[in-house]
Amino acid sequence: MELVKKISILKNIALLLFIFGSLSILCSLIFHNYLVAYKIGHPLDYGVLSIEDKPGSSIQSVCDESNKYCTSRDFIKNNKAPKTAKLSDCFVYTVKNVIVIDDKIYEFHEFLDALEFILIDGKNISELLSSENKYNSFDAKLKKDYEKSEIRFIKKVSNEKNIECIKNTKFGQLYKIFPFWYEYITKLKSKNITLGTSKPVNPFIYGETSISNIAKRFPINFIFKGFLYISVILMFIYWRSYNYLFDNILNQKRNFFYYFGISSAIFLFLHVFFLGSEIDNETFQKIRRLIMVLFILNELFAQISLTRQLYLNSSKLSEYCYLSIIKLKILFIFVILIVSSIVILILIFYNLSSKIDYILEWNYFLILLFYYFLSSIMWKKIYSNL
Repeated sequence: MELVKKISILKNIALLLFIFGSLSILCSLIFHNYLVAYKIGHPLDYGVLSIEDKPGSSIQSVCDESNKYCTSRDFIKNNKAPKTAKLSDCFVYTVKNVIVIDDKIYEFHEFLDALEFILIDGKNISELLSSENKYNSFDAKLKKDYEKSEIRFIKKVSNEKNIECIKNTKFGQLYKIFPFWYEYITKLKSKNITLGTSKPVNPFIYGETSISNIAKRFPINFIFKGFLYISVILMFIYWRSYNYLFDNILNQKRNFFYYFGISSAIFLFLHVFFLGSEIDNETFQKIRRLIMVLFILNELFAQISLTRQLYLNSSKLSEYCYLSIIKLKILFIFVILIVSSIVILILIFYNLSSKIDYILEWNYFLILLFYYFLSSIMWKKIYSNL
């Protein structure tokens, strides 16, 4: 019964290794692309300004000397809408600010050309208008051409949809169900996080970036590292379980695949641990690359050694597992070795572009994980005989 239990555990562990390993890279890429494409933010809450969210609704003020022709700090403060507390508080329609001079419409920045400013401390007008200082540091008056003009400031709701409003996006209905998720992502994006790319990518085909460039950055690193730390634990259990089975089924005490497998788990842990480290040292970077190479080599040697042992003892194992899967594992390892050898030879004689390197990197990572999937279905026969 102990042997049957171990085989059942090994079968499940192998499947989990395939799943968690795949999720580490796929979920990281998907979440990265989601964050890059996510453009929703907290728009301005015009509702506090006594203006309705319907086309044509407006508020207006006269621009005169008392409010420095609509440029005084108090005027701007009273006519400035705050950010919405909730994403759903946004206006469906776009609100536009315009200046009307003798019935001719101007953008606010165009209106500034009609004014003369007396500046203090050598600051320009844009600095003064955006300043958080409590007091105004400038005075304003109309140029002679506009002294007799009637000037009005108008904040008007247009018939254009507000693209920043979540109600006008495909997420509008989902927000009603999962508001916490969209509020969290919006807050996260507002922190100006640095992502690996500025737009969604598909490095499996186009090789726009490396795995580390995507996975080392917050918050993607939590997903990537989390899944791989779990994978490291599963790898220890996986190789120990295989060692136990060979010891009990075949009475083999020295199983080299076990040592290679445990070593690969250790090097994977070190690679994940140091991923994203800000140590800018050439020696440290070389050590990191060495750790990654040692992980790949030990993982390959472990799989080759295990597959060889399975093949040599296939007659004894026929009672416990599908021999057809063992043969498929042999074919898989053979193909991996041929492809790896070809790639290494090419790299020795040619400098491939970074895009080709990245395409190989992303696909190679996923393909190696398929070995664990084969291991999970190899023991189906013994599982069905319980």
